[in-house]
Amino acid sequence: SFWGKKKDSQSGVVHLLCTSDWTGFYRAKCLGIFPSHGQAEKVSDEQLVHFLRCKRCLAAMVKEENKQ
Repeated sequence: SFWGKKKDSQSGVVHLLCTSDWTGFYRAKCLGIFPSHGQAEKVSDEQLVHFLRCKRCLAAMVKEENKQ
């Protein structure tokens, strides 16, 4: 999983993306978007401080961490 955003995103919100069952597609943890490789870009740790993180993706990540 990695933080990424849609290339055409106007909001500057990043989502926690992981590979989906469909080849060439990513799935957002919040299930809000299914961007293909051409539509999404990974956000590096240095860039991440400048973006808002999707609240639903953050909640899903915390929930997953608590399971472990």
